[in-house]
Amino acid sequence: MKVLVGFSGGVDSTATILLLKEQGYEPIAVTFIFNEFFEVQKTDEIARILGVPLIKIDLREEFEREIIGRFINDYKRGLTPNVCGLCNREFKIKNLVKIAKEEGIDKVATGHYARTDGKFIMRAKYREKDQSYFLALVRKEHLKYVIFPLGDYSKEWVRSYVHSHGIHISRDEESQDVCFIRGKFREFMAEKVGNRPGSVLGPDGKVVGVHEGIQYYTVGQRRGLEIALGRRVYVSKIDAKSNEVILGEKEEIFRKFMLVGEMNWFIEPEEGKFHVQIRNVHRAAPASIKLENDKVEVEFDSPQWAPTPGQIAAFYRDDTLVAGGIIQKSW
Repeated sequence: MKVLVGFSGGVDSTATILLLKEQGYEPIAVTFIFNEFFEVQKTDEIARILGVPLIKIDLREEFEREIIGRFINDYKRGLTPNVCGLCNREFKIKNLVKIAKEEGIDKVATGHYARTDGKFIMRAKYREKDQSYFLALVRKEHLKYVIFPLGDYSKEWVRSYVHSHGIHISRDEESQDVCFIRGKFREFMAEKVGNRPGSVLGPDGKVVGVHEGIQYYTVGQRRGLEIALGRRVYVSKIDAKSNEVILGEKEEIFRKFMLVGEMNWFIEPEEGKFHVQIRNVHRAAPASIKLENDKVEVEFDSPQWAPTPGQIAAFYRDDTLVAGGIIQKSW
């Protein structure tokens, strides 16, 4: 059976192809070129070593429009977007499935550390590398096409496995958090958004400083505030309408409630108890949810640190991902 594999030339996508070949599949590597930094020659070389056909597709315009465009607009709105989650839905998996349908191929694969049964996504066997959180927005109808060969393996095993096949990929060549930014985040945002100074308000609502642009801040941030109040303070809220950054005491950053929109359900929408994860490094916390039209209101059993507007909220039952959405506000 032929399988289209999202291929970056990194250790994870390389291991994915090796495993699929061992399992009797016929992998076809697909490389999406999405910016001028992409090293096409690296994918050519490794695909040659692997002995698999390589399809290269230039999607720079689509990536600029659907991923970078939203990324920038979300920051303008005072949000902190999760670019990887959006990219998986709107770019990587969507386009792999589109090509598979056009070519009459039954399956697509990526190098994510997760598991699936074709109906649901489950956490990876080794929790320290689990990436199911980043797949919470993937469309339900695409799951029947997707397989995740790395779901039962640790990152160290994968590196060793690739190395044992005589393929040497340095850690520096692996994917970065924001793959389309080279250099400093602040310089990128200054170029794309421009600086728009505004007020920084202290916990008492009084002006305590000036910021250069709300895009440089995120809820829960402490470092880089350049505000001396004689005690630790954190970004509590970003108000895009008033162009203000509001600071708060540590206890104010813990929130018990949040509203989540752009819901993506893998089950029929329902109220009840779930474990909800609000960032990649967050341990999913027990919560109750209520349906609010096309949104859900989340009430955590105990307050959680800095639920951040723009980030993904992933909803689990045990190890099974049952829904995902975008945090709109918290209180």
